[in-house]
Amino acid sequence: MKVAAIACAVLVLIVGAVIGLGMAGIVNIPGLSPPKLVKNPHAGKPVLDPATGKPVLNPKTGKPEVEPNMVSAEEAQRIAKQDAVKQEAQNDTAPAKPVVAAKSTPSAIPRVIPKPDEDAGNKKLASIWEEMDATKLKDVVASWKPDELAKVLMKMDPDKVTELLSTLDPKKASDLSRQLLKLGSNPPKTSS
Repeated sequence: MKVAAIACAVLVLIVGAVIGLGMAGIVNIPGLSPPKLVKNPHAGKPVLDPATGKPVLNPKTGKPEVEPNMVSAEEAQRIAKQDAVKQEAQNDTAPAKPVVAAKSTPSAIPRVIPKPDEDAGNKKLASIWEEMDATKLKDVVASWKPDELAKVLMKMDPDKVTELLSTLDPKKASDLSRQLLKLGSNPPKTSS
């Protein structure tokens, strides 16, 4: 019985010593040992209120509170990240140095202007004109040049074109017929 009592006492002493060493930070026991302290990058600087940005005053002394000299490693990492974000924000808002643009000639800057699809436009206009009465269409095309008008008429129903030509002045109808003949005898464009 004496041996059991001595064994229990030794066991209690060993467990107590380990717990004591863990709480003192000599032996690292997760959840029991205090965090390792590292130098605070803001040591000695006033503690600022996050809402107002003004120093926090100590209620007892009325003086501004200062950052402690040592903080946990996790707190030091958090402070470092916060400082990096502030630094990045300052760099983004810093006025940029003026950039002097080099003089360039119009030929130095390639300009790509999309070319309108004339064929698609002619088809669309032809479909609209096919719905119109020939006498009203005559008034619409009165100011058109024969070469431009022929491109649209090539896309129209031949019966509608015949109807329109019969309403036009004979000279204009003849000029327009020549243009239609010229366009009709050209080989179709191939896509490249």
